[in-house]
Amino acid sequence: MVFERCYSQAPWTKPSIGSLFTGVLPRVHRATISHNDAQELEKVTVQMLRPQFVTIAERLHEVGYHTAYFLANPHTQQEYGFARGFDHYHYMYSQECERQAHEVIQWLYQTAREPFFVFVHEIKPHRPYDPPPQSFERQHRVTIDAALEALPEADKAILIDQHLVGKREGTRAMARRSVRELSPDGLRLLAQLYQAQVDYMDTQFGRIFGFAKRQGLLERTLFAFTSDHGEAFNEHGRFYHSNSLYDEELHVPLVIRPPGGIKATRIPWTVGLYDLYPTLLDIAGAPSPDYVQSTPLLDGRGSIIVTKDRPVLSDHDAGALPPDRWSSSLIVGDHKIIAREDPHRVQVFDRSVDAGETDDLAQATSPANPLVAALSEQLSTAKAKADALATSFGEPEWVGPLDGMQDQLEALGYM
Repeated sequence: MVFERCYSQAPWTKPSIGSLFTGVLPRVHRATISHNDAQELEKVTVQMLRPQFVTIAERLHEVGYHTAYFLANPHTQQEYGFARGFDHYHYMYSQECERQAHEVIQWLYQTAREPFFVFVHEIKPHRPYDPPPQSFERQHRVTIDAALEALPEADKAILIDQHLVGKREGTRAMARRSVRELSPDGLRLLAQLYQAQVDYMDTQFGRIFGFAKRQGLLERTLFAFTSDHGEAFNEHGRFYHSNSLYDEELHVPLVIRPPGGIKATRIPWTVGLYDLYPTLLDIAGAPSPDYVQSTPLLDGRGSIIVTKDRPVLSDHDAGALPPDRWSSSLIVGDHKIIAREDPHRVQVFDRSVDAGETDDLAQATSPANPLVAALSEQLSTAKAKADALATSFGEPEWVGPLDGMQDQLEALGYM
């Protein structure tokens, strides 16, 4: 089942996975902010996923599932509360994805007992875009070196400095420059490097799926493949992620294969990534907590129950406290409204005719326009309901710093 219009609840990892693990919005679970003090670079404190929220792994563990968590992203480590409910925890930041896939296969072969729940969170595709050369060549029919040589020297230097870490040695020293300075050809190669990372990831997850097929697990195992956020390539003057609430950073893949498989189906309705939380719990016969805000995509037998677009609320914290300073978006059918900290700074897009979100209806019309007013009211109501729920869980909790966290975040371009 391919869900064509699935949207994350945040444009970066920690709040997005927090919502996926708990079934509530970022402004409710509040595992969002990381404090990075520029004057004390070893001080990195973050909001943790609090024990008041029952994680999907905790709930599945309660009903007898053997649970395992394989991750490569420093934002969702066990020290931050994300490993609660997992019997097996393996943080693999320094390992290549090929090795990580091997670890998952080894656990499935040697340790797993049924029923099991495995969450595999690989960090690629992610900055820096440094795919294996064979993945790039297989997809683009040219070597990375040849593609680089065809570029102007300035483009080549930027890409090597920012992404192709293994090629930095021996290059002439230059000041660090931004990918914003890339020419159209340089930007095209940047996207191709990212696409080659996607190809590499597909290959490694294909190994896991292939192992499950050989072991006869496909008849009794549900697979869900998704992402915590998207990636920007200058569509709105931004790169990477954790920048905005436009589609390039919120629209994510969601593919579900139920046990035994079904005839390929495409679902055109708008859904939220965090809808996976009650979906998987219902199939496992483990009811969701009463406070959960998300809604199942499938019934307990694995049949699709989505029949129309769902309103999808997302938040962008941008390192700001409290949530009333966050940007928020609400998708209602073909329309999206994005509101900044100032409630009067809104954008409205009709994506049925403006897929790139470039024609702001709120600018072209008066704020009193019925469409803008109606969407603004719906967004305000959705945020107010979420904020009211958040108060029942108290204030957010903080933890940190962790040894090595600074280096890991810098390597990923977060600091």
